[in-house]
Amino acid sequence: MKQFYFVVLTLIFFIVFISCEREININIPDTEGRLIVESYIEDGKPPIVILSKSIGYFKYTDQSTFESMFIRGAIVSINNGTSKENLIEICSRSIPDSLLPVLASFIGVDVNTLAAVNFCVYTTLNTQFWGQEGKSYKLSINYLGDIYEAVTTIKPKVSLDSLWFEVFADRDSLGFIWANFSEPAGLGNAYRWYAMRLGKDANFIAPFGSVFDDKFIDGRNFRFAYNRGSAPNSTAPDDTGSVAGFFKKGDTVVVKFCSIDYPTFEFLRSYEAEVSNNGNPFASPTTIKSNISGGAIGYWGGYNATFDTVICK
Repeated sequence: MKQFYFVVLTLIFFIVFISCEREININIPDTEGRLIVESYIEDGKPPIVILSKSIGYFKYTDQSTFESMFIRGAIVSINNGTSKENLIEICSRSIPDSLLPVLASFIGVDVNTLAAVNFCVYTTLNTQFWGQEGKSYKLSINYLGDIYEAVTTIKPKVSLDSLWFEVFADRDSLGFIWANFSEPAGLGNAYRWYAMRLGKDANFIAPFGSVFDDKFIDGRNFRFAYNRGSAPNSTAPDDTGSVAGFFKKGDTVVVKFCSIDYPTFEFLRSYEAEVSNNGNPFASPTTIKSNISGGAIGYWGGYNATFDTVICK
């Protein structure tokens, strides 16, 4: 009899559960494209400003869609504190192929990508408006009559004390790059780490979690390590499987260690948190901390880099 009641209750529960199902159709409205700004200035180098617009999450994308995202014809200027300069627009298809490697080195985009896609940037050849340590630079963007502005400062260089390669655990030839660092006293410093394998990587690559500040390390001496980053959407053999994220014995690695101002750090940290949370239903929502006024998404960042070379052996 108990078994009979159990079967009946199970059937009732099943019927009630099924009867509660409803088909829900959600109409996701088209969103107006927002201005996206990726812009930075580095000590001794020209400003680089890349403007694009956001598209709907479910919108079909192909090469033509990607190219149409770049914003052309905007009025972009930079003020170095004493004078102002309007930046020029340069697109990869408007320059000779022989100059593509030069453009690629400045903007950190693979040469093959520049050859395949009409990649557009705003910059200047006037060295008076190239980055200089200790200076602040104001960026202004006039797009369709709307004004977007931001200010960044190129902080003093801070060097790592030493660098070395160390095999990880029981990995035979795979490991990470380690550093010893004496962090200068005085709260408010922030940093970003890049690395490039000579003969293997086309540009410097920032691994995930590439930025940190001095909130817990102010004035301290400590050791830390970084894994190897990979180019976005890379399908290279060493970016997949068990070797992904590792440097290898025989690699010659150039480490680029950058001082950055705090608004740049906050943007990059919030951006990496958002990337980490993407697709995770249990993650807390993240607000990307853009330092561009006027409602744009992105940042205008100042960098000051030191370089060191490590031979992995």
